[in-house]
Formats: sequence, structure tokens, C-alpha cells
Amino acid sequence: IADSGYLAAALGKQVFLFETSNNQPIWQYDVGMALEGLNISDDGKYLSAGGHNTKVYFWETDNSSPKWEYKVESEGGILGLEGSVIKSMAMTPSGNYFTAGTSCPDRSVYIFSPDNSQPILNVKAGSNFPVETIDISDDGQYVIAAGGGSVDDPYSAFLIKTDQQEPVWKFDYSKNPSITARISPDGQSIALGYIIDGVYFLKRNSSQPLWQLKNSGYVADMDFSGNGELLAVGTGTYPVSYTHLRAHETSLHLVCRL
Repeated sequence: IADSGYLAAALGKQVFLFETSNNQPIWQYDVGMALEGLNISDDGKYLSAGGHNTKVYFWETDNSSPKWEYKVESEGGILGLEGSVIKSMAMTPSGNYFTAGTSCPDRSVYIFSPDNSQPILNVKAGSNFPVETIDISDDGQYVIAAGGGSVDDPYSAFLIKTDQQEPVWKFDYSKNPSITARISPDGQSIALGYIIDGVYFLKRNSSQPLWQLKNSGYVADMDFSGNGELLAVGTGTYPVSYTHLRAHETSLHLVCRL
């Protein structure tokens, strides 16, 4: 949902754009196959999407036809497609940068701007590292990508600076695949969620975790507060928990069960 009163939604292979004041879509677009990622900028001007047809789509929302499409080219992908499923996407609030992570066999992170269908940056995640989750800082300068789960790549997350090809660091404290990765709006804090290992909390300048939240059950999703001081964690086993990062204390607060 955008601050300007627009709302983007996806159902199956359909993308919808609404105004929050009206339950009838302004427009809808059929991408042909199921979607995995969908983002809208805070001003409602830009929208991006991607999924099983191995394409990244970008719209200026005043037009129902995409401004451009980008095809992820690779052989032997899921469902026999010549490409890789777009597993996760993220966009900055202004929409000036957005990013996409792909599954096998491509296993890469792509960073785009609205002006050009060619990626600003393309980083290979690993030899057998499907990117399951991705997030980007508000200024578009840092991207955290996570997934993995193979002995071929002894790490489960890596941090990218969007003006350099090599990752800033790789995180190898967990040998289990990460299913949720979040970076705080200011790009200073990073949280990684796992099926088995709970949550690791890191600062951007080091791959060594400051602390770990254990016995949480698998981590379905997380989100930082706007000031980066609170982290909400939703799991499939326990109620939602929130952590005050300044005090490094964890408090459990019942909100809902996932």
C-alpha cells in the first residue's frame, strides 16, 4: 500500500492497482504465470512484479501496460522454463531502486532502476544458492539476500553494496537455509530468520552476529520499525514477538497466530 492512497495486489497471475477509496481496480494486468513478488513505491508512481514466468516487470502506474520487462535467461529452470523463478522482490520507498532474487539455476540478485530494463548490478549468489528472500535499504545502497542450504556454498546470507560487484560480507554462522532477511530503513541493522536457528541480529559493518533469538519456531516474516529500534518477528509456532534492539532484550507480545 502506498502513502498516496494506492494499493497494489496480486492474485495468481494477475496484478491489480486500486485506490484505497474504491474496491474496483483502476487496472489489472495478466503476467501469464503465478507471481512471487510485488512492490509499489510510497508515492504510488512505480510498481514492480515478478514470479514463475522468469520475468521482472516494471510499471509507471498511470499506464496498465508495463514500461519494460526483463527476462532472466538461464537453462534448466523450474518447470522446464528457460529462466529462473523470481522468488523475492523489494523496492525503496521512493521507487528509485528495486531488487529481485532468483531460484535455481540462475541463483542471482538483480538491482534495477526505473529508467532502464537492464540491471544496474547482477550478483551471483553461489553455485547452488537459490535466493529465497531479499530486502533493500531505504536509500537503495545496501541489499541483503539470503537462502542457500547447500554444502557447495557454506553461507546462508550475503550483503551487497549496490555500487560494487563483490559482496560486502557473507554470513556463515548457520548451515540451514535462511527464509527471511530484513534490513532496517537506515541500512544499519540486519535480521536473518531461519527454519531451525531462529533469528540472528547483525550490524552492517560485520558478519558476526550480536545476538541470536533461539527456539522461535520457523521465522515466517519480520519487519523493522521506521526508526530501526524495533524488530517484529512472526513465526509459525509462537505468537508474534518484538525485540527492542537498543536494549538487546526480547519481549513477547501476543498479537496473532500465523
